[in-house]
Amino acid sequence: MKICGIYEIVNKVTGRRYVGSSKDILGTRWPQHQRELKNRSHHNSHLINAWHLYGRDAFEIKIVEEVEEGRLHEVEQKYLDQCALNPGGYYNLNYASDGGRPSAESIEKIRMKLKGRVFSEEHRRKIGQAMVGREYSQATREKIGNFSKSRRHSEEVRGRISNTLTGQTRSEETKKRQSLSGKGKHNNSAQNNPKFDSTLRSFCRKDTGEQFSGTRFDFILRFELSAGMVSQMVRGKREFVKGWKVAA
Repeated sequence: MKICGIYEIVNKVTGRRYVGSSKDILGTRWPQHQRELKNRSHHNSHLINAWHLYGRDAFEIKIVEEVEEGRLHEVEQKYLDQCALNPGGYYNLNYASDGGRPSAESIEKIRMKLKGRVFSEEHRRKIGQAMVGREYSQATREKIGNFSKSRRHSEEVRGRISNTLTGQTRSEETKKRQSLSGKGKHNNSAQNNPKFDSTLRSFCRKDTGEQFSGTRFDFILRFELSAGMVSQMVRGKREFVKGWKVAA
């Protein structure tokens, strides 16, 4: 029997939850969540990381409320507004039922909740762990890049930075470390930029056995992968990128 309504995916270890809605929660949506989380193709990177950290058995799905299909998004938004008041307790990446920008009311609730909030060391550590392995789409990376290029600090912020650095003396050990980290950055284009790497390599997908041979840049473009993560994989710093690995 189809169940249409609001559901939660609950981490039984931490109590953290993911709120969603579906026309068929148990028949199609829950199996889809499990499949995508297992294959790391799920849209929610926080939930992916938690799924692989705690294991499948640490999660369960709960029916929160059965809702008529025509009111699904309306009711879901009420639950997401509650999530916005406690973002640390939920895996949701946004609080809009249509997947877009939250309402002005929701944004104000989030702003008031977070105003003046100071995160503990433990909280910051958990946030850092949740971000490990997170992959951004090409569109998202372009948005971040454009924002960074146009970003300008206010006079007040620049003044604070200047005051912080005034009189600061680097130790010999710090100078040596910075010198070593900068060596080769401009002379090792093939390593840092896949466009200049003409080495032919073979890659294979662990779940399907699919093979690909070509340059690192061709591989990145063909499968829309993160250039940084593929570079780490080629250098042996990570084993897989979205199921792909360097063929032996």
